[in-house]
Amino acid sequence: MGSKDPTFLGKLKNAWDLEFKKNPELIMVLCGSVSAWIEKNILGSTGFMGRFSLVLDLEELSINESTQFLDQVGFCDSPYERCKILGVTGGVPRYLEEIKGNKLADENIKDLCFKRGGILFREFKDIFSDIFGHRSELYEKIARALVHGRKELNDIVKAIHLQKSGYLSGYMSDLVMSGFFKRDYVWNITGKTKPRLSY
Repeated sequence: MGSKDPTFLGKLKNAWDLEFKKNPELIMVLCGSVSAWIEKNILGSTGFMGRFSLVLDLEELSINESTQFLDQVGFCDSPYERCKILGVTGGVPRYLEEIKGNKLADENIKDLCFKRGGILFREFKDIFSDIFGHRSELYEKIARALVHGRKELNDIVKAIHLQKSGYLSGYMSDLVMSGFFKRDYVWNITGKTKPRLSY
């Protein structure tokens, strides 16, 4: 709702100030896959300062939790087969829900990724389009440049044939915040990070 309507934030703030806060029983939960949008427009906005009591970033399940989840869906195969499943699902509960306990890992992966109705068949395109909107092509270029290994910002600029700018740094931050990549800081001999140097 927020990314589609430019007046949404003002409406939400007014609704909260004029109506919602009157009800002490009301708990409003804002969530979505566009964590960069929430960070910039809600958490980082002075208009909403002091209005939230909990910020919770949901991440993928750990290997241990994923294994327990697979037990619950009836996938009780060998550690090697489980490793294949986790390599594809990344510990995302929604993807793990699709695993069929009566099939081997390869069959499950085929169903998830290579059949038209599989949840992961179009996931990459759909997620990029949904999260990043009209700039999804640029985000995808950055992602594809990083597929072959870590890079510094200058290397990414060269790989995607774009000028270095503050916008690119923002796009990189969005990709990190959305969980597509991790930022890896360079350490020096003193054991401290160099904040400006990272992959």
